[in-house]
Amino acid sequence: MLSKRKLARFTRTVFHQGVRTHGVFHDLPLSSTLKMVKDKLRNRDKRQAKAEQRRVESAQRRVDLLRAQLASCFTFADVAETEHNTGHEQIAARSLAHAEEGCSTLVHFLSNPKHSRRTKCEDEKELLADTESLRRKLDELRRLIGRKVRSCGA
Repeated sequence: MLSKRKLARFTRTVFHQGVRTHGVFHDLPLSSTLKMVKDKLRNRDKRQAKAEQRRVESAQRRVDLLRAQLASCFTFADVAETEHNTGHEQIAARSLAHAEEGCSTLVHFLSNPKHSRRTKCEDEKELLADTESLRRKLDELRRLIGRKVRSCGA
């Protein structure tokens, strides 16, 4: 029977917690070999944890970006309503167009499965509900502003 020291001189494959390491370990005791494998496992776990943290942070940034887009759309809608009430129909129509463009961007990102799979379910529901509210507001403004602009141009 070979001693542990002689056994460590041969090229071998070490299995430990599902990780396979190939290599020649000359004059290394088995405890050192196992320590090397454990270090590799620890490093792999750290890389996986960092990658998961980056995915979570990226998803949160995406949700924050969509919320900022939604807020800017509501701001444009409020500006359009204010300008309509003060009689500045062209400015109101331009602000309404900006709000509708932002809303279509939101709908694109929320309806595309490539983008929506990264969003938490509750965040996505909240964003969809707010987008529907924005859409209702924009439809109402379009009826008001569109009627006024048509009557002025006719």
